[in-house]
Amino acid sequence: MAIKTSRPPKTLSTLKSATHHKGGDGRHYINYFQIGALELERSRREMEREAALKKVAEIDQRLAKINIEINELLQAADVMPQPKITKAAPARAVKKKGINIKY
Repeated sequence: MAIKTSRPPKTLSTLKSATHHKGGDGRHYINYFQIGALELERSRREMEREAALKKVAEIDQRLAKINIEINELLQAADVMPQPKITKAAPARAVKKKGINIKY
Protein backbone atom coordinates (compact mmCIF):
# COMPACT_ATOMS: atom_id res chain seq x y z
CA MET A 1 0.00 0.00 0.00
CA ALA A 2 1.45 3.37 -1.04
CA ILE A 3 1.70 6.23 1.40
CA LYS A 4 0.11 9.42 0.26
CA THR A 5 2.02 12.65 0.89
CA SER A 6 1.17 16.26 0.27
CA ARG A 7 4.56 16.95 -1.32
CA PRO A 8 4.77 17.18 -5.06
CA PRO A 9 7.09 14.64 -6.72
CA LYS A 10 10.66 15.70 -7.37
CA THR A 11 11.50 16.51 -10.96
CA LEU A 12 14.71 17.35 -12.78
CA SER A 13 14.27 21.08 -12.31
CA THR A 14 13.80 20.74 -8.54
CA LEU A 15 16.89 18.53 -8.30
CA LYS A 16 19.02 21.07 -10.16
CA SER A 17 17.92 23.92 -7.97
CA ALA A 18 18.46 21.84 -4.81
CA THR A 19 22.03 20.90 -5.67
CA HIS A 20 23.31 24.33 -6.66
CA HIS A 21 24.22 27.14 -4.35
CA LYS A 22 21.50 29.71 -4.46
CA GLY A 23 23.80 32.72 -4.07
CA GLY A 24 25.95 32.44 -7.18
CA ASP A 25 26.77 30.72 -10.40
CA GLY A 26 28.82 27.91 -8.84
CA ARG A 27 32.14 29.54 -9.61
CA HIS A 28 33.40 28.73 -6.10
CA TYR A 29 33.30 25.01 -6.93
CA ILE A 30 35.60 25.67 -9.89
CA ASN A 31 37.89 27.71 -7.65
CA TYR A 32 38.13 24.87 -5.13
CA PHE A 33 38.93 22.44 -7.92
CA GLN A 34 41.68 24.73 -9.25
CA ILE A 35 43.11 25.12 -5.74
CA GLY A 36 43.22 21.33 -5.36
CA ALA A 37 44.93 20.94 -8.74
CA LEU A 38 47.52 23.57 -7.83
CA GLU A 39 48.21 21.89 -4.48
CA LEU A 40 48.80 18.58 -6.27
CA GLU A 41 51.18 20.25 -8.71
CA ARG A 42 53.02 21.95 -5.84
CA SER A 43 53.51 18.63 -4.04
CA ARG A 44 54.81 17.02 -7.25
CA ARG A 45 57.24 19.92 -7.82
CA GLU A 46 58.47 19.67 -4.21
CA MET A 47 59.17 15.97 -4.68
CA GLU A 48 60.94 16.73 -7.96
CA ARG A 49 63.04 19.44 -6.25
CA GLU A 50 64.03 17.11 -3.41
CA ALA A 51 65.12 14.45 -5.90
CA ALA A 52 67.21 16.99 -7.83
CA LEU A 53 68.88 18.29 -4.66
CA LYS A 54 69.66 14.72 -3.60
CA LYS A 55 71.23 14.05 -7.00
CA VAL A 56 73.38 17.20 -6.76
CA ALA A 57 74.53 16.19 -3.27
CA GLU A 58 75.51 12.74 -4.56
CA ILE A 59 77.50 14.31 -7.41
CA ASP A 60 79.29 16.64 -4.97
CA GLN A 61 80.20 13.69 -2.73
CA ARG A 62 81.57 11.74 -5.68
CA LEU A 63 83.66 14.72 -6.84
CA ALA A 64 85.14 15.04 -3.35
CA LYS A 65 86.01 11.32 -3.33
CA ILE A 66 87.65 11.66 -6.75
CA ASN A 67 89.82 14.54 -5.52
CA ILE A 68 90.86 12.50 -2.45
CA GLU A 69 91.77 9.52 -4.63
CA ILE A 70 93.81 11.70 -6.99
CA ASN A 71 95.75 13.20 -4.07
CA GLU A 72 96.39 9.74 -2.57
CA LEU A 73 97.72 8.45 -5.89
CA LEU A 74 99.96 11.49 -6.32
CA GLN A 75 101.33 11.05 -2.79
CA ALA A 76 101.97 7.36 -3.43
CA ALA A 77 103.96 8.32 -6.54
CA ASP A 78 105.90 10.93 -4.53
CA VAL A 79 104.64 13.68 -6.76
CA MET A 80 103.43 16.89 -5.26
CA PRO A 81 100.39 18.30 -6.97
CA GLN A 82 101.41 21.36 -8.93
CA PRO A 83 99.18 24.40 -8.64
CA LYS A 84 97.62 25.37 -11.89
CA ILE A 85 99.30 28.40 -13.38
CA THR A 86 97.18 30.43 -15.68
CA LYS A 87 99.13 32.21 -18.33
CA ALA A 88 98.00 35.57 -19.52
CA ALA A 89 96.94 35.58 -23.12
CA PRO A 90 99.50 37.28 -25.36
CA ALA A 91 98.53 40.70 -26.56
CA ARG A 92 97.24 40.61 -30.09
CA ALA A 93 98.76 42.84 -32.67
CA VAL A 94 96.46 45.64 -33.61
CA LYS A 95 95.68 45.56 -37.29
CA LYS A 96 95.58 48.87 -39.06
CA LYS A 97 92.67 49.54 -41.27
CA GLY A 98 93.33 50.37 -44.86
CA ILE A 99 95.76 49.14 -47.50
CA ASN A 100 99.33 48.18 -46.64
CA ILE A 101 101.72 48.89 -49.49
CA LYS A 102 105.31 47.67 -49.33
CA TYR A 103 107.96 49.62 -51.34
